[in-house]
Amino acid sequence: KNGILDNTFGINGKVTTVIGQSESPQDIVIQGDGKIIVVGEANLASTPNSPGTYVGFAVRYNSNGTLDTSFATNGIYKLTSSKQFLSVMVLPNGSIMLGGNTSINNENLAILVKLDSNGTGDTQFGINGVLSLTSVNYKFSMGEAILLNDGKIFCVGLEYSDILNHSKSTYCKIDSQGNFDT
Repeated sequence: KNGILDNTFGINGKVTTVIGQSESPQDIVIQGDGKIIVVGEANLASTPNSPGTYVGFAVRYNSNGTLDTSFATNGIYKLTSSKQFLSVMVLPNGSIMLGGNTSINNENLAILVKLDSNGTGDTQFGINGVLSLTSVNYKFSMGEAILLNDGKIFCVGLEYSDILNHSKSTYCKIDSQGNFDT
């Protein structure tokens, strides 16, 4: 409060977590128990001749800013097949939904990832917890996903499946089992 750092959080009110050579946080949520989840993208390796390998990450902290080592691997979940996570939601049953993109043939393609409360992929959702929202007739690039009051996920982004690859605004709604809400 009053713009003064909370010295009971992290070190002098600040927390830095190294995941790769660089990180870009995109969204944050505070769970009902006070734990904090931050998602984004990390550049794991880059050289002068290569832009690097980007992966989506989720980090969970305890309310005092320390890593919650009971989550994923020592507090950090990384999905190497993803490029970035842009949204994080805590579902009513305590599981965690991440919205983001993977990159195939230089195209950003939307995915949802469902984790159990301990940060492991929900094998009942998509393929090992990863659900592609893209098909041949629906090339969807995620912008953001939000949790609705009815427990469904509302996603917004760009769709570019027409013959000229013109982008259009698109929206979809997904239930907690990974089905499009028709």
